[in-house]
Amino acid sequence: MAVKKFTDSVIRSLKVDKEQDFIEADSKGFGVRVSPSGLKKFFYRYNLGTVRRFVNLGYYKNSDTTAGITLAEARKLYIEARNKVLTGGDPATEKLIEQAEKHRTPFVADLVTDYIADLRDKRKRKSWKEVERSLLRDFVPVYGKLKITDLNKRDCRALLDRIAGTGAAVMANRLQAYISGLLSYAADNDLIPINYMLRAKKAGGTESAKARNLSFDEVVTVWRAWDKIKVGSVYKIAWKLLLLTGLRPSEVCGIHRNEIDGDWWTIPAKRMKSGLDHMVYLSPLAKQLLSSPWCQGHDYLLHQVRNHDKPISKDVLANRLADSIGLLNVEKFTPHDLRRTMSSRVAEMGVHQDMIDRLQGRVVGQRGAGWRYNRYEYADEKKKRGVVG
Repeated sequence: MAVKKFTDSVIRSLKVDKEQDFIEADSKGFGVRVSPSGLKKFFYRYNLGTVRRFVNLGYYKNSDTTAGITLAEARKLYIEARNKVLTGGDPATEKLIEQAEKHRTPFVADLVTDYIADLRDKRKRKSWKEVERSLLRDFVPVYGKLKITDLNKRDCRALLDRIAGTGAAVMANRLQAYISGLLSYAADNDLIPINYMLRAKKAGGTESAKARNLSFDEVVTVWRAWDKIKVGSVYKIAWKLLLLTGLRPSEVCGIHRNEIDGDWWTIPAKRMKSGLDHMVYLSPLAKQLLSSPWCQGHDYLLHQVRNHDKPISKDVLANRLADSIGLLNVEKFTPHDLRRTMSSRVAEMGVHQDMIDRLQGRVVGQRGAGWRYNRYEYADEKKKRGVVG
């Protein structure tokens, strides 16, 4: 049964089929295609003689994506396409010709749009939204109206040097990486001969290793402040576990009930950067944190507020910490700085670096052959020298 009329609420309520595209259209051919990933795309469906034709109008713009068109914009494009059909035209063929011409020598702005769509649809990068945000903010306004074949290394370097010159060295390096990805996409599609930014020197220079770590006094300050500020319990527990264990944020966020056995938490190899199982001793204080009512009754102990079947993400954890920094009375720090803090403070207490590496899940002695054979877990040593608290 065809939809009588599309509204934003109707579009948002369309079901997602995990196996194939789901299509819903009104009686005049205006419709929405929902992909298994949940992305929604407007289309116009019409008959040309005995042949069924489709014209893609654009992605639906909602809270899940910054790119796309609104329902009103899609309806306007649909009306234009339908009028062409009513007067003997074939908008699907016209669009194919237009796209072929555009792809021969596309403008930079159009190529960025295609590149972002490719990243998003194929999930080639988890951070496609940040790539889109950076290119649209800093790159497209400057060179968007140039043909990709007219853009050169000197142009890219001038923009990047200007950004780096303002003191935003890291931003310049990130943008350079995103531009290089765009140019690799162009080269792969035979739009330019090579990616001339592939091995270019970093505009912002080599980034120095971060050194922020909290002193013992700062640890006491933030620990007490976390108990008082109005932030979800799940985030407070995660931050404290980061301090106690010195693990990576992603490893703490994904803690699963099946990984806990008494005083030990064994993180499976697939979740460890080292590619090896990692045993973590849970001190009484760590176990007390995990006995919180929030951690009970669900597989993921640190689960999302609105979806208990999924763990919290490290990005959300970082955002919540950034939002609360002003309430902690200390200089800004990130979740990964808590890992560095644990390492630094435990070293200050006299623990050898080799043991700290084992506590934090790094592969020790990887340069030699010994690490392949030494599978001793150092459980007693970890219990004695490990988790603070």
